[in-house]
Amino acid sequence: MWKIDATEIAELANRIAQTGEQAEKIINDVLHNYAGQEIIDHITPLIPESGRTWKGKKKPAKVSQPFREEQGNLYVVVKTKTPYNYLYFPDDGETPYIKWGATDRHNGDQEFMRRGAEEATEKIIDQCVSALVKEIGG
Repeated sequence: MWKIDATEIAELANRIAQTGEQAEKIINDVLHNYAGQEIIDHITPLIPESGRTWKGKKKPAKVSQPFREEQGNLYVVVKTKTPYNYLYFPDDGETPYIKWGATDRHNGDQEFMRRGAEEATEKIIDQCVSALVKEIGG
């Protein structure tokens, strides 16, 4: 799981305090209408491709829009769509299966989802600050 470090968002916290009760609605609007796609746009180029081909093989995840968003109050979560759940294995480094009684290793621990989310953080915070500034007229 990835979270924003509170020390990086002092200006955002200040703007939230200035905005008052409307801040929650404004931030939810940014998260639900902007942040999820921004995170996806930063993750997608980092997705590895196996280069494997065979008859009937689907397009690689990198070009297939493999993500979906889950939204809630003051959060957005980017998850894979079911056919692309295999992306968790190269991302977190786990071994997805046992082959012939021995653990089959692969090129895991790439953390492309975490890295993509981190790369999107500054733009998302800037978008939140801009929306809050617009609301308070500053």
